[in-house]
Amino acid sequence: ETQVHYERKNFAAAFKCGFHQMNQVQKQYLNSCDGLESANGELIFKFLEIQAIILSPITPHFSQHIFNILKKDMMIQRARWPESVACVHLILEQHQYIDDLKRMLRKKTSDATIFVARSWSPWITDLFECASLVASAHSPQSWDVKYAWEIYVSKNPEHRNSKQVAMHLLANARDRCNKWG
Repeated sequence: ETQVHYERKNFAAAFKCGFHQMNQVQKQYLNSCDGLESANGELIFKFLEIQAIILSPITPHFSQHIFNILKKDMMIQRARWPESVACVHLILEQHQYIDDLKRMLRKKTSDATIFVARSWSPWITDLFECASLVASAHSPQSWDVKYAWEIYVSKNPEHRNSKQVAMHLLANARDRCNKWG
């Protein structure tokens, strides 16, 4: 997004995108880690490196100074422009979901534990694979959630009672496809 603003010679918007929005993302990350002590140091340094590169067309001397602090042994002008990573949107979406969940729980109870799984259960993985086949056969943005569910249940009738959860997961997956591609 910052690169698009640079190409249009809209430097104020490039600065807003490259500095303020990235700082906001960094604060979200630090809040989710409960502070700098439990944050991943390598990730923080990578964040600073990317921010310095993005701001270098506007603030070349300051950006080079940050590069020197990060012990980069090259001129910042020679650094590769960072490529957008599609998973960043998903990660931010996940953090937002956890933050919203924490806010909701604080209103309802004073004691709660949130467990986060590292992967889907096998039946949900199979459900998403079925949805992927349906999406590839149709338009990825307009595939039918009910059709994907019917195909899945025809192959796995033992999960027929999980329809409400499955439909919710499939609808969210389709919405993410529409939003992020």
